[in-house]
Amino acid sequence: MATRLWGRAEIVGGVSWVLWAARVAGRCLCRCHRRWRQRVHLSDLDARALRDIGVTRADAIRESRRAFWR
Repeated sequence: MATRLWGRAEIVGGVSWVLWAARVAGRCLCRCHRRWRQRVHLSDLDARALRDIGVTRADAIRESRRAFWR
């Protein structure tokens, strides 16, 4: 017997709800990790590379200090 939960069919025992929640959490973690990695790379760029992409050193430092979830 399947029930409805927020418009999604839920398998008996809540298995599909758990899988959906795990997938959403996994996507969020991947996004956070990608942001963190990009900010680390940005902070490692030299002055010439920053000038090439039109970013000042102060902007790069400010961006690299932001929390990974933002």
